[in-house]
Amino acid sequence: MSDMSTQFGTPLGHPVQRDPYEYAFTEITTFEFAQSVDLGNEATPVGQIWAKLIQTYSTQESVKMLWWGRRVEVPQVELPQVINLIIDWKSSDDRKNFLASPEFTSLYEQWQSCPVPFQSSSPSLFALTSGAESRENAFAVPPTRNPHRLGPCISVFVTFHFSPTFDFSKIHVLDTHIPSRTKQKVWEGAWVSFRQNTLKNEGGIISSGNADGWGVDEKSFIGVFRFMNLETAQKFFAEAQDDNPGQIPGLGGLQNLQKLADGEVSWDIEFVRMLCKMPADPVVKNDGPLFPGLFSK
Repeated sequence: MSDMSTQFGTPLGHPVQRDPYEYAFTEITTFEFAQSVDLGNEATPVGQIWAKLIQTYSTQESVKMLWWGRRVEVPQVELPQVINLIIDWKSSDDRKNFLASPEFTSLYEQWQSCPVPFQSSSPSLFALTSGAESRENAFAVPPTRNPHRLGPCISVFVTFHFSPTFDFSKIHVLDTHIPSRTKQKVWEGAWVSFRQNTLKNEGGIISSGNADGWGVDEKSFIGVFRFMNLETAQKFFAEAQDDNPGQIPGLGGLQNLQKLADGEVSWDIEFVRMLCKMPADPVVKNDGPLFPGLFSK
């Protein structure tokens, strides 16, 4: 991807940062269990294994931040068996060293004895170019005792997968700009418009910013938004997939992004209720904790 815009990162898939040691990329892994699991219950074997995983990752000096949450499909119904784990890493070398460490080997061996059958996706690495505040906003954990502040917010993960044959460096034949732009820059420009419409949406107004960026594999892209609730998020993204767009901002926006990529891109949309952030936010005086603890429900 030789024409990578500085707005979304460098040709190596890493964002432009003043201090490259502060943030390299975000790792996202999905765990899908064969049955309902209560990962917050450390009295269970699977809860103990999950607690060990969270503790091990969150205590690594090279991990800046960690979040996890449950996939949600319909209002008020969570899928406890589908879990998203999100980790901010300071550097690629730090992650490689951890994966080669005895600590990770011990974790791997414990997961082999997990009493509940499960599958985990290969970790996806994204160079999210937004600042730490925007990432924290996109992955925010809903409050437990102050719902009037943030509401039962939901994080929406929109991941694009480009065909290996798609050539980002070619000039887009339909581009009206002078000089003509590459397919990548045309697509990125359309994404910025879609992002603005999303943040201006009634349900997306809770987010003053979002997190987005190219995958280190250079063939994927992700945008993460925070909506006020699941209903408004599902309504907006259903309209965004409409193949007969009208004049409503955002309507058919995902279809437009697909057309600009010559149809050589697909997308996944995940609605996730975040449950944990490490390190945790400070408690609010005289009003209980603003965010749930490590294994609060």
